[in-house]
Amino acid sequence: MESFDEDLSLYNQWVTVYLRPTSVKNRIYYARRLNAWAADTSPWDLNPNQLVEFVLSCGKSPSTRKNAADALRSLYKWGLQTRRIVTDPTSGLPRITVPRAVPKPAPAATLKAALAQCHRRIDVAMILLATLAGLRRAEIAQLHTHDIRDEALRVTGKGGHERMVPLHADLQPILNQFETGFLFPSDKNPTGHMLPASIGQRLGDILGPGWSGHSLRHRFATTAFEGTLDILAVQQLLGHRNINTTMGYTKVPVLHLHDAVSGIALPVSTHERDALGLVP
Repeated sequence: MESFDEDLSLYNQWVTVYLRPTSVKNRIYYARRLNAWAADTSPWDLNPNQLVEFVLSCGKSPSTRKNAADALRSLYKWGLQTRRIVTDPTSGLPRITVPRAVPKPAPAATLKAALAQCHRRIDVAMILLATLAGLRRAEIAQLHTHDIRDEALRVTGKGGHERMVPLHADLQPILNQFETGFLFPSDKNPTGHMLPASIGQRLGDILGPGWSGHSLRHRFATTAFEGTLDILAVQQLLGHRNINTTMGYTKVPVLHLHDAVSGIALPVSTHERDALGLVP
């Protein structure tokens, strides 16, 4: 057991090189959980069937199981590269498909009520950054005044990828009020800024039960798509690599769906429509 703990320390260094802190934490979490689940057996000695049992034990949600399986693949890839194992037991793990999530944009009434109870500038800024710029909680947490440009906001997203998001006219005035440094500083955190979890918790507290900061990001995506009908533009604004992910964030207005269906024409004449009984 101690040897695997030592391996985890080295594995932690390896994933830290190319993953964000939240992803590193996730990988280590599942590695430790696997070690505890294996009991007296070393994780390096587990077979594919046992790994399937472990993934199933992690939860019923497809996204949770996929998360666990991805973490195992990362761990055993490192184990294979460092010769702790000679074959990768995760090579036979089934690929888990996660159903596309149904968009859940925060409604206008919820947003309005949340803004009405904000008495601190940082609370208003958190809400507007999610609503008017579509930022994730981790992206909000690490924002610095040097990320604020004349007409755009430099955002560092997943994997360290940067993107530029145009500054909304209602967002710029509040951002101009911050002094030089992190917008959401924290002396308790070695990074110098608030943790993403703290941002998420605060947004959830302000919005109320059933809503989260991510629902504001969904609102941003939905309203941006409604205004442009340009899914590629929304994808770029959100920082998604896969267009399918963006589609899971955008709720198409019912009117547009109605127009899409109504625009389909049958290749028949008026007389033929009447003969078919299609005339109301």
